[in-house]
Amino acid sequence: MILCLAALGFGIGLLYFVIRPGQRASGPGSFLFWYAIPALVVLLSAWALRSSVERQVATALLLVSVAGSVFATEAILRAFPQRVAGFSLTTVVADSVCPGEYRRQTGCLAAAEEGRPFDRRTTLEVVEDFEDQGIEAWPSIDASHYLDPDYAIHVDGSVRIPLSPGIPEVLTVFCNEAGSWVTYESDEYGFNNPSGGHRVDQVKVAIVGDSFVHGWCVPFDETLVGRVRESDRTVLGLGLEGSGPLVQLGIEREFIAPIQPAVVVWVFFEGNDLRDLNRERTHEILPSYLEPGFTQGLRDLTPALANQLRDQVMQMREEEAARAAGARRASETASQRRESLAGWLRLTELRSRVRELGKSRVQPQPYDPAILEQVAARMRDDVAGWGGTLLFAYMPSRRRFADASTANPHRDSILAQVEDLGIPVIDLYEPLSAHSDPLSLYPFRIENHLNAEGYELAAQAVKEGIQAHLATVIE
Repeated sequence: MILCLAALGFGIGLLYFVIRPGQRASGPGSFLFWYAIPALVVLLSAWALRSSVERQVATALLLVSVAGSVFATEAILRAFPQRVAGFSLTTVVADSVCPGEYRRQTGCLAAAEEGRPFDRRTTLEVVEDFEDQGIEAWPSIDASHYLDPDYAIHVDGSVRIPLSPGIPEVLTVFCNEAGSWVTYESDEYGFNNPSGGHRVDQVKVAIVGDSFVHGWCVPFDETLVGRVRESDRTVLGLGLEGSGPLVQLGIEREFIAPIQPAVVVWVFFEGNDLRDLNRERTHEILPSYLEPGFTQGLRDLTPALANQLRDQVMQMREEEAARAAGARRASETASQRRESLAGWLRLTELRSRVRELGKSRVQPQPYDPAILEQVAARMRDDVAGWGGTLLFAYMPSRRRFADASTANPHRDSILAQVEDLGIPVIDLYEPLSAHSDPLSLYPFRIENHLNAEGYELAAQAVKEGIQAHLATVIE
């Protein structure tokens, strides 16, 4: 009876999966669970039914013991649900406490676990709350948006890629990592600076980089740029979240070259800049910045670009609202399915744990020395062309303090490569590692950007690097 039920049940299931495959063959694991194992059970049962009684008994005991062990494991895993992002909150609790985009932001989960307050509104909700108060507000824009061909911007019949983080001279809803939302008034080109700072002969130092320069995620006066400006108001920050070296080269060409500061500080983040560069090098426009003198003329196109960005953001708001509604429905369906008989038969908990096995904690870092050298040399030569100097500031990731084996393995090679190009290096790892507790420099001690104290230490090192260079020039 056991063998007949196994052959019949798994056989009917296998036939159904073949007729209506859905997403069941989307990967090796799915193929194994939905096709290979049922086929194996059918073949084994059929073989045993045609064999001796002893083999039939042995096969039946094998199937019962394996099935019993598997469902016992599923029961144990359901009794001790999987934690989310390393925290003790279960998936169901995390969905209710940190919905939407903050499921991807571990700060919300850390705050929930510690019982600390955290503003759990999404970006869209914050923007809408400002609008309800009669205040015009717009979200900041990630560099990945500009690289998406679905959001290509055309001006005078040609594709343009804006390189600023948002719409000029508006209240910009930025980010929330530590519990409170950070906003800022964007400058005349959309960057996180006081307005009016892009004037020729009024900027001595320009700092370019990704979200660490953009200011994630503290008020402006506590950012890296804000701290450097404390002692020198001629400092200008040009940071764009999600940008890599090629985008940053474009920012230098479009927004820094016209004002020709004496010093340009390029902040390189070891955590993801190599991955960003690997993505940017395939873009239709960005590699053109490796050519001397190439420009899109973005400063002059600012009004036209701003109008199109407004239209795109309104479209994105509609899409985000639809995605959020879909995510809520999917979460509710997944929760119901997990507790149902179908969920048990699908072994949802066991399969989710198995999928996590073998996932590496080490993030890929596609280091191509040739393309990085091209970007660094071009930026160096651009700055030297107007009589300025490029400094290279190496920003470490939190991984380097928590577990150096998972940090970028190319650190020494990158620093040596930059020095060989004659570019002075400011190693920001040194002041951060000298702190008695480096992990305390990150909100909730987790994989985030720096907090105010961390930015202050980094800014001090940048100021000292700039002063050392200027002293050398004077001598």
